This record gives sequence, structure tokens and C-alpha cells, in this order.
Amino acid sequence: MSRIHFSAEDLARTRVGASYGPYAEAMFSLGVGAGQRQHGVLFGGWYQQFAPAPADPTAGPLRQLIGGSPPRLDLFTLIGRVASDEEGRDALLRVPSRHLIEEIHAAATCPSATRPDGTSKIPAWAFYLGADPSVRHTFADRIDAYCSKAINPYWNDIRSHLAIETAECARTLADGGVERLLNNAHPGMRWRDGALEIDRKDGDSAELELNGRGLVLVPSVFCRRITVYISLADPDGPAVMFYPALRDLTDAYRLWAGRHLGSTQKALAALLGDTRAAALDVISTGCTTTELADRLGLSPATASYHVAVLRDAGMIISHRRGSTVLHTITRLGTALLNGSAEPPY
Repeated sequence: MSRIHFSAEDLARTRVGASYGPYAEAMFSLGVGAGQRQHGVLFGGWYQQFAPAPADPTAGPLRQLIGGSPPRLDLFTLIGRVASDEEGRDALLRVPSRHLIEEIHAAATCPSATRPDGTSKIPAWAFYLGADPSVRHTFADRIDAYCSKAINPYWNDIRSHLAIETAECARTLADGGVERLLNNAHPGMRWRDGALEIDRKDGDSAELELNGRGLVLVPSVFCRRITVYISLADPDGPAVMFYPALRDLTDAYRLWAGRHLGSTQKALAALLGDTRAAALDVISTGCTTTELADRLGLSPATASYHVAVLRDAGMIISHRRGSTVLHTITRLGTALLNGSAEPPY
């Protein structure tokens, strides 16, 4: 069991964070692929469709460097939250060399990256990522190729699932405070005596003092164990805790068996119209009217009209935040977007 210790300042700075995007999910998924038999109940549908060969020229080098549960290399806190693999690539290429070098050397000394004979599992080429731009571009190319096959076909479903998880956690935080959030976010953790206890099936244990940083809770579909990262680039920034958001067969079936085939998306477009179906998809991750207009190439007035129709139909709700209005999807809207055959309530 591991324990994270909170001060009053840490509790005040603890919050819920949205998904870190497809790049983060790609990195976590590399660990799933390495142990697909053990985790086939939840990820078997994804793995059977994606089915990388053991010597896959794309996934192999990535798995050497990143693979594992948790991933050996922390690119999450260096890249940050990105909405697409294109944004992820740009962010990776902008990471300062010294920070990337620090992370690689930190990863090389982790117990999970060390073989029984004491040698590192981190490949030699990885140590050039920070110093040689051509190596970093090749690495970015490999992540892009992997994302296009393993993540992008399922991203709309994954994004919707994570948006619901984030909204539910935010509601718990608003209604019951930080202690209720920490007790309910995941069954593998609980709040006790001023600390967050985290179950470890592998027997690992650790004590972490947040020292006023606070904690951001971020759900992930492909994350298989609760994992905390502290950025070497921003040591005073909040610790980021990724936790598994895929927990049962119902969630797994909805993610891997449905919408990537396109039938649900086509049916929804036939029901709502192409533009309104696309608007619902964009709103599934939360946005303002201006952001919706920009994403779909609409005028503000047209975007506002589609928002009003979706809201009147009970598919979205709108909340005023200062001078802006944020639109989020409802359970009904999510059920339609994901092609759920079950009642949304």
C-alpha cells in the first residue's frame, strides 16, 4: 500500500482534471499491449482489433522506452494536456532538451526499468532524444503512426467516456468536498487520517509528501494502476494522479464493440443532421459557443442555434462561468453519441 500525505494547502489545491488526450492514452496503452492475456477481459476487444505484431516496427521501439505499468518514461507532465495527436507532436518537439534528458535518466534508474542483471531496459537510442533533433522527430513519427492505428479509431468513444468520468468526479468534489472525492474516485484508494491510501497488488509501497503542491486527478482508459507523476520541469506544480477509468465489461463493450465501425455515427447524423451530430461530438468534451463555432467552421449565430436545439432536446446543458457559457453533454446525449442501447438514467 502507498500513502500520499496532504497538508491543508494540498487539500485546497486538489482538483479534478480532464483527460490528457490521445498521446497520454497511447503511452498507457503500450503497457496494455505487453500483457494482453492478463488484461484481456477489459482490453481484449481493443487488442484483437488493433492486434500489433510482436515485432511491430512502430510499437516495438515505443514499448522499449515507454512500455510498462506504469509507463517508464514520464512524458505526461512534459507534454501536458493535448486535444489531438497533432498537438501532442508539436508539444513533444517543443519540450526543452534538458527536461527530456532529465526524464530519460530518471526513467533509466527506476526499478521497473532495470533487469535482474542490473542493466537498464531503456534502449541506447533513447539517450539521444534530448540532444539530437532527428532522433526526436523519428520518435514523434513513431508515436504518430502508433496513435493512428491504436488510438484514433476509438478516440471519440474514449473521449466521451473520460468526459463523463471527469464530470462525475467534479460533481462529487462540488457536493462533498475533497475527502469524498478521494474516497469515491476509484475503489483502489481511500482517505484515512489525513492521507490517501492506494492499494498495490504488486506489493510496492511508497510514502509521498505533496508539500503544498496539491493533486490533480486525471482519468485514463488505458491506465491500469493508480500512478502519480511530479514534473521535473515544474517541481512546484501540482502532482498529477492518473487512475483507471475503465472498470467493467459494460464500459469495455461500449468502447471496443461499437462506434469505431461508423454505424452509430452515421445513424446519429441521419437523425440530427451532420452539423448537429458533429456539434454534439465536440460538446462531449465541453466547450463554449465560440469554441464550437471555431471547431466546426460556423458563424457564432449558427453555432448558437445548434446549441439551443441540442439543449432543448435534453442532450446538452449550459453553465455560465463569468462572461462565458460552457456547454457539456448530458447522459442522454452521451448515450446517443455512443450508440448505447440501454436507458441513460
